[in-house]
Amino acid sequence: MILSSNVIITSLGIRGETGKLTPNMALELAEAFGTLLGQGKSVLLARDTRLTSRMLRNDIINGLISVGINVINLGVCPSPCLLYNIKHNGANGGVMITGSHIPEDWNGIKFINGDTKTYITSNYLNRIMEVYKTKSFNFVSYNDLGHISKRDGIGGYIHSILNNVDVSLIKKKKFKVVLDPVAGCGLTVTPQLFIKMQCKTQIINDTLNDEYPYFPRKIEPKPENLTDLTGAVKSSGADIGFAHDLDADRVVIAENGTGKVLSEDIGLALIVKDYLETHDNCTLVLNVASSRIFYDLAKKYNANYEEVRVGEVFVATKLNELVKKNVDAIGGEGSCGGIMLPYFNNARDGPMACAKILEILAKNDTSVSELVKKLPRKYYMIKTSVKYPEKKYEKIISALKEKYSQYELNTIDGVKFINKSSWFLVRASGTEPIIRIFVETEKESKTQKMADEIISFIQDIIEQDV
Repeated sequence: MILSSNVIITSLGIRGETGKLTPNMALELAEAFGTLLGQGKSVLLARDTRLTSRMLRNDIINGLISVGINVINLGVCPSPCLLYNIKHNGANGGVMITGSHIPEDWNGIKFINGDTKTYITSNYLNRIMEVYKTKSFNFVSYNDLGHISKRDGIGGYIHSILNNVDVSLIKKKKFKVVLDPVAGCGLTVTPQLFIKMQCKTQIINDTLNDEYPYFPRKIEPKPENLTDLTGAVKSSGADIGFAHDLDADRVVIAENGTGKVLSEDIGLALIVKDYLETHDNCTLVLNVASSRIFYDLAKKYNANYEEVRVGEVFVATKLNELVKKNVDAIGGEGSCGGIMLPYFNNARDGPMACAKILEILAKNDTSVSELVKKLPRKYYMIKTSVKYPEKKYEKIISALKEKYSQYELNTIDGVKFINKSSWFLVRASGTEPIIRIFVETEKESKTQKMADEIISFIQDIIEQDV
């Protein structure tokens, strides 16, 4: 993780608070990205609904056209929709302006590699930053400036999702659905999907407020932020509830009856189970922060299981490698509920996940709560975080290794401590100045006790010599 002027710069996204991630910084980053692509190349651009996204959009467009890049503006649309358009309609690169799940006074810029059809790697980021730092921009003459055009990227994306699920079967069920899109990009796609599948749809939290906080709820789709969804599902008697984050690459579900918001892993697990039931010799790719339920599913259905670092680009890169070898593969990030179906869109895709879950409900002619009961043994996970001074990270990790020396270690990303009945992961966030902590065991009380112990231990180390 690189920290520069209170802006977090990683291949997972360049993010910062308003006033820290400035329009001028966005301008020069776009100039650097465009310089690497080369004059005459094309870039697809999209944004979320943050107040600062339109501001950053203008400077990114100006930066790109100044170095001869042709900009195709998709407007407000989900991140997976942008990636779908790059995969299926072509472009030399892409830029998504979004802070995704982080607070509204932050924002971010994500660059997309047109060759790999996914987010850039660290090596690509380093090349961008070298041009950015040295100001080695390849500005073009008046006659060679890039041009701007608009494209509707949403219609084809929706049509393709519908082509990849059994719409006629879903229609027969006349599902009653509640959607909480947090007034974000999901509004442009997911309601239309439900309408075309003849679901009776109630949409909540679909409008920005007139004053701060502008968004109707906290953006990250965690249970404590989704009380409105729980209430709406319960009071309406809905079959299911869905909630997105701002760029709709994530989705979480609320079950029928109680309206209980389920762990982000659960929606992904339902789709993975359904896929593995009908695909032999499949490989399942998950990040290291994903629940052990996925390992259990892979074992049950004789699928290969591979773990990669946290971050969509790492799952996508591994899936790309497998698809090139004609390996049947499915992936995702259990830590955020993002399903990735490389044959359709090698990206975390919230709207597609909604459609797939409705198809699974229809196909099994049962409820969400009953489907969840048929998953492998239940695990309890706690996801939390601690703010920390970066210079203390190595000391924290070393102390944890010493304290939990009896655990098996996985160092793919941060350090994952594993034994037969539990595991926990400690890693520096790639999107915020925090240490993320994931703890999972088979008992809720044990998970809480273990999480409390780890957090207390880390905080003691942080406070030493302060």
